[in-house]
Amino acid sequence: MRNVLWWLGFIICCLWAQRLVQGVDFLVVGLVISAREGRLMQTAWLFGTFLLLQEGAGSLAFGSGLLWQGGAMLIYVLGRWLFETRNVLFIFLMGCCLGVWRYVLIHGMAALQEYTLSPRSMFLWECLLQALLFPLAWSIAHALRGRPEADAATV
Repeated sequence: MRNVLWWLGFIICCLWAQRLVQGVDFLVVGLVISAREGRLMQTAWLFGTFLLLQEGAGSLAFGSGLLWQGGAMLIYVLGRWLFETRNVLFIFLMGCCLGVWRYVLIHGMAALQEYTLSPRSMFLWECLLQALLFPLAWSIAHALRGRPEADAATV
C-alpha cells in the first residue's frame, strides 16, 4: 500500500512541476526509477498511466506520448548496457539524450501536422531544460524513494 501511495504522491508532484516548468516532462523520471527497480508490472502500469495523462493533455496528435515514453525507455535499456544505472554519468547522459530526443520528436510531429514552432528559441529552451532538469529531478526522486519495500510485488 505504501508503494501505491508513494507513486500517487510522485505523480501529483510531477504534474505540479510540469505546470510550473512547462515543456518539461518530469513523469519520465518515474519510469526510469521503476525500470531500475526491476519491477516490470509496476513499470508497465506507470507507463500506461503516464501515457494517458500526457496524451490527454498535449496538443499534438495521438502517438507523440507513446513515442516519447517508448524512446525514453529505449534510451534507458540501451544505456544500461554501457553504464551502471546508479552512475551519475549515466543519468546525466540520459538527460542529454532525452533533450535531443524531445527535439527530434516534437520537430517531427509538428512537421507531420503542419504546425509551425514559434518561437523556435522557446522550443530549444524547453529541450535544454528537459536535458538539464532530468538529472536533478531523478536525484531528488531517487533520494525520496529510498529502498523500495521488498514485498511490494504489486503496483
